[in-house]
Amino acid sequence: MYQHKAFNQARDLLAFNNKQSTAHKKVCDLLTTAIDAELTEAESRIWHAHPVWFLAGTPLLGTANGRAGNTQD
Repeated sequence: MYQHKAFNQARDLLAFNNKQSTAHKKVCDLLTTAIDAELTEAESRIWHAHPVWFLAGTPLLGTANGRAGNTQD
């Protein structure tokens, strides 16, 4: 069954956010909502294991929890 590209993108970001710890999930949800509201022309998807927003195929903005080994979570 065909699903609209935007639906698949939102589903992928939602799945990413839902895998985060409770505190990180809240931040990820807020960031996703704010970025989507401002970058209405951007395409979002999981790229290199992190949410990234693209304009005209160029990566513009991405989010991550920090570097591996960071113990200040």
